Amino acid sequence: MSDPTSNSQGHVLADALDRVAPALVLLQVDLEGRPRLATGLVWKAADGLIATTSRLFRDAEARDLAIQVRGADGKPRRGTLVGRDEATELALVRVEDTAGLADAELATQPLRVGTFVAPAARTDLGLRVALGLVKGLGPAWVTSGGGAVDQRIDVEGELPPGFAGGPLIDFGGRVHGLNVRGLVQGGTTLPVSTVSRVVDALAQGATTASGHLGVGIRELELPAHAVAGVTPPLTDPRGLLVTWVGQGSAAAQAGLQVGDVLIRIDDRDTPDHAHLIAALSGKAGAPVSVLFLRHGRAEVVQATPGARTPRGDEAHAGAHHARGATRSSARACGTEAVWGRGPGAFWAQVARHWGVR
Repeated sequence: MSDPTSNSQGHVLADALDRVAPALVLLQVDLEGRPRLATGLVWKAADGLIATTSRLFRDAEARDLAIQVRGADGKPRRGTLVGRDEATELALVRVEDTAGLADAELATQPLRVGTFVAPAARTDLGLRVALGLVKGLGPAWVTSGGGAVDQRIDVEGELPPGFAGGPLIDFGGRVHGLNVRGLVQGGTTLPVSTVSRVVDALAQGATTASGHLGVGIRELELPAHAVAGVTPPLTDPRGLLVTWVGQGSAAAQAGLQVGDVLIRIDDRDTPDHAHLIAALSGKAGAPVSVLFLRHGRAEVVQATPGARTPRGDEAHAGAHHARGATRSSARACGTEAVWGRGPGAFWAQVARHWGVR
C-alpha cells in the first residue's frame, strides 16, 4: 500500500531524491592507506560510464589506483579511470559490472532564477541531499585552467562535504548539472551541456586541452557597417583586435596579422576573451576556421592551435611581448603608446581605421 502522503509538499524533495538515487554512486580510492571519497553520477549505464570530480584523483597516478564503486545495491564494483579534464574538474570512470545501474533523467527545460534545486550525493553514510536556490544565471565563462563552461549557475550556499561529483537536481529529480568544488570558492555547478561535451570527449579518447593561437588581443566594439555582410550575423557586435602575433605561432602560420579583428572561431563568435578561450576549448592540435576582418573585409583562414600552457592565455601570455611590439610599432609611428596604459596614439589610429571606440 502506497504512502498516502508521498505526493504531499513535504515529500517532494524526498521523492526527487528517490528518482535520481539509482544513478548515484560512491567512488573510493586509497592513497597511502587513506580512503578518498566522492559522489559519481551514472552517465551512460549501458556502457558503465560514470561522471565524477577529478579532485578524487588529484596528486595521484590514478590509472594505477584501485577504484571502488558502490551503487544503490551496495555492491562493490571495480572501476577504471577513462580520463580526466582538470580544466573543468571532471573525470570519467568505467565499470564492467553494470547490473543495477541506471541513467539519470537529464533536464530538458532551462533553470530559472528563484527555482529551488538540490545537490544530491551518495556518501559512506548513504544518500544525502541539501536544499538550494538558484540565485543567478550567467553567460558562458572560462575556468582558470581554460575550461569552457556553457553557463554560470549560481546556487545559494556552499557545496556540502562529499557532494562534489554529484548532480544538481530539481524537484522532479531531473539533473541540471554536476557539482564541483575547486573551480569557484564554495563550489559551483557545471551545466549538463558542458558535462556532456567533456564526458563525450573523454570517452572517445579525444583531447580536452584548450588550443592556443599565440596572439595578443584587445576587445573592440564594431560598427554595424563593419560586420554587415557577416553570415550568420554576429550575436554581439564586438571583436578582438590582434595586437601581437607570436613568432612561429598557430596564428603566424595561418597568416594572421597585427590589426586583424577576430570575430568567429568555427561556429562560435569571439566578442571577448572568455568566448575566444571557449571557442578554442578542446581544439589543441585540431584545425579550426578563423573568421576575421582585415581592411574592412571579412576573410577566413585555417589554423591549428597549439596546446595551451598554464600561462598560455591569449590575453596574458603575450602581454610582455605585446608591450614590446606595441612600443616598437609606436616608435615607428612617432608616438609613445604603451600597452596597458590606454590606447595611445598608435591604437587610436587603428581604432579610427575601424570606426570603433
